[in-house]
Order: sequence, then C-alpha cells, then structure tokens
Amino acid sequence: MSSIRVCSFESRRADDIRSLIERNGGVCTNAPSLRELPRIRPSSPLPIDCLPAMWMSWFL
Repeated sequence: MSSIRVCSFESRRADDIRSLIERNGGVCTNAPSLRELPRIRPSSPLPIDCLPAMWMSWFL
C-alpha cells in the first residue's frame, strides 16, 4: 500500500480493520458510519413490526 490513506467506515471491528490496513502499509482513518444505541424502551415495537402497516397504507 505504501502510505495510501484509507478511510474505514467500520465501527464494531474498527481496531482490527485499522491493524489490517496498517500492517499492509496504509494509513487508516476510522470514521464509523453509524452509532449503535441501546433501545430506550424494550417494550416498544421493532421498526420491522411497522412494515405491514406501511405497506398497506401505500396500496390503499
């Protein structure tokens, strides 16, 4: 890689990816694309539970 700059969007395995890039001669910049947050209300429906209602509203 010879000092090629690489931007990694990995969040869970950021250290492993950085190590892999640096072992191959690259310069890694880590910029996670998403931030994971715990569910605030465990009793709230999952987003996927709302899909059937959304699909029905599109076709009616």
